[in-house]
Amino acid sequence: MTFYFIFVVYDLVIIGATPAGIEAALLAVNLKKRVALVQQPSNDNLEASEDIFSKGYSQIIHLYKLLNHWQETAIYPQWQRLRQWLEEVDKTINKHHSLARLATEGIDVILGGGEFVRLPHLGFVVNGRQLLAKHYLIAPGFYPQVPKIFGLDEVNYFTAQTLWQEPNLDNLGQHLGIIGNSSMAVSLAQILRRLGKEISLIIEDSYLLPDVDREISHLVTAILEAEGIKILPGYCPSQVKAIEGKKWLQLGNHVIEVDDLIFAGNYQVNEQGLNLAGVGVKLEQGLIRVNQQLQTDNSRIYAINLLRNNYPDPTLNHRAAFGLVKHLLTGEKFNFNPEQIPSFIAFDPAIAWVGLTGKAAQDSYGEEVKMINYPIKNIVPQQIWGETTGFCQLIYRQDGKILGAQIVGNQAAEMISIISLALQENLTIQSLNKNIYTWGSMGEIIGEMTELIPQKKSWLTWLKQLFR
Repeated sequence: MTFYFIFVVYDLVIIGATPAGIEAALLAVNLKKRVALVQQPSNDNLEASEDIFSKGYSQIIHLYKLLNHWQETAIYPQWQRLRQWLEEVDKTINKHHSLARLATEGIDVILGGGEFVRLPHLGFVVNGRQLLAKHYLIAPGFYPQVPKIFGLDEVNYFTAQTLWQEPNLDNLGQHLGIIGNSSMAVSLAQILRRLGKEISLIIEDSYLLPDVDREISHLVTAILEAEGIKILPGYCPSQVKAIEGKKWLQLGNHVIEVDDLIFAGNYQVNEQGLNLAGVGVKLEQGLIRVNQQLQTDNSRIYAINLLRNNYPDPTLNHRAAFGLVKHLLTGEKFNFNPEQIPSFIAFDPAIAWVGLTGKAAQDSYGEEVKMINYPIKNIVPQQIWGETTGFCQLIYRQDGKILGAQIVGNQAAEMISIISLALQENLTIQSLNKNIYTWGSMGEIIGEMTELIPQKKSWLTWLKQLFR
């Protein structure tokens, strides 16, 4: 049998209509380049919906928490009504990036999936077409890893992704076991607890959120435990068994009983069917292996599959897509530094950080490192809303170079952008004090913190003091 392929040449071929893939395709077409976006569908792909639902649930539950300060009896939103609302939000947002609309922007949207081929030339074959390009960009979907546990195949369980797809979340049992040490697991544990569920959070590590500053990790642990969540560190489940409608989970020498299991641990890419091995692209710990320029083992194939706190951080992957596409299509220098890209966890209080943690900064610069910690309870809006748990930490060098920041508190995501910009523009910590912050805003905390920094004295000032 003879196969005939139609050869089409592009400036860039993007495999995966994920949020990062769509971001890359829109930038490429805005640069007046010819770009193809292959849908590469998969039922396991992590869509933007998971981030919308987790952040949406977190923020709405937060509003109910504030409302309960003035109620005699606590009230909580109804599962179904809340889900209907977030589904409408999800549809509205996703409609803007629908494949049909992307096609009207000049992107060659190709439905279906395909695979890489090595001969006669490196290309990507989909629907009988061989797409040729100088560069290929893989923007894969993600899904939570489900560890191998004896007996798991015989019981029903959820992942953090399939949980949102459940038509009626009221079907969940009362006592839930969440397995995983990711930002999604932490957010999910708090959301479900505030909706009245009993939660056991099982993590293999000795502490929560290994990528954040240890001080934040301790604070998150204290908040979750204060809300009634049981945290079980240092356990990797070895066996699960269904007995009389309950699930018995073996944790070392202990056994716990839960109604339902939810896996929200390490995420991995969905690379099935891409034939990566056939073109020399290798995997490492469930991810496509890339160098600092996001280049795979095949020099013409790039991949965006970055994790932070064991979760595919959307900010990180979107920014990577933006910088990489500009580099590939215009030759603009691409110095991708994840430390300069802010991160956010949908938690109450919100958590955001950028740059080095205190420990990482001290490991790199030793005694040159200076830190300022400031409690958010000193700020007017936090007192008004009764949200006094949290802090802001600025990390800088003796010469004023900003190294990082950690913020825990309401509007942390907005505040961290100020530090992120200063970090990218190589501004000094003293320059933050020159900005004018609106009185009564959360940003005012940065102005108050920078006033605490000792001002550098010039040689003229030193001479004047000497003569006095």
